[in-house]
Amino acid sequence: MSTSVTVLPGSGKQGQAAISELIERGYTVHTLVRNASSDISKHLQSLGATLHTGDLADVKSIEASLEHSESLFFAIPAHPVNEISFAENILAAARNKSVKNIIYSSVARTGDHESFPGWDADSYPLAWYWTNKQKIEDLVRTAGFPNWTILRPAFFVQNFCSPEVNYMFPGLADTQRLSIAYTPSTRLDLIDTKDIAKFAVAALDAPERFSGQEIPLAIEKLTADELAELLGAISGKQISVQYLSDDEAAKLVAQGHLTVTAQQWQRDVGYCVDLEKTRQYGITLTPVREALERDTLKW
Repeated sequence: MSTSVTVLPGSGKQGQAAISELIERGYTVHTLVRNASSDISKHLQSLGATLHTGDLADVKSIEASLEHSESLFFAIPAHPVNEISFAENILAAARNKSVKNIIYSSVARTGDHESFPGWDADSYPLAWYWTNKQKIEDLVRTAGFPNWTILRPAFFVQNFCSPEVNYMFPGLADTQRLSIAYTPSTRLDLIDTKDIAKFAVAALDAPERFSGQEIPLAIEKLTADELAELLGAISGKQISVQYLSDDEAAKLVAQGHLTVTAQQWQRDVGYCVDLEKTRQYGITLTPVREALERDTLKW
């Protein structure tokens, strides 16, 4: 078992959760930040992380963050242009530094995209999102590391907390109305970012058990009405649900609201996580309500 781990990047929700969980479990944690004076960087330092200044476009700075680590956890934000190149840089640096254990956080349904209704690599909405994740997973599998694990989380519980809620669900925090391109029967697969971190720690603690595993992650499947009731109970506010018609959703998509496109995919395809498969690893997961109460909505 390695006791020193690098988390890349450290500033995202998954990175912060992983750093916190790893340090709580006694690991030494290194991470890479662009600005060591930022509030997030100061927070990571207060947790006990060792910061290295640089970015994912620079292999040398990534190597510096890996200098004393035998293991790596990485979760790159989705991006149509630089996501793959960042992953290539991370894996190249990890090979150069003889990293032994890689944990990559991807997304549920990666690899299934060609089975999505209407799939076309050139015209399917957000096709780049799925092909990027598949490409990076393939890079991880074939990079030659002694141990690798791929985690496939569904929708983050933290997307209902501030500040993410303002982008993911515009107006929810201000008007107490959840406007969403679902049907009343649509169920959203949800996972707490701290639970992603728990799986990462488990893969580090027992690489012989987790190496080569591709693990879908979710704890609950909730409808929009159930979510509204839960958010209302926690916030103390009355939350209503507005189900967007196809015309209303199309107008928002035309205006560049990519979150509505994602909601349409969740409605028509979905993460389809097998909850029993997630549970079979014996890791205690956090109910959605408990995660929201812990992180507080702040809206």
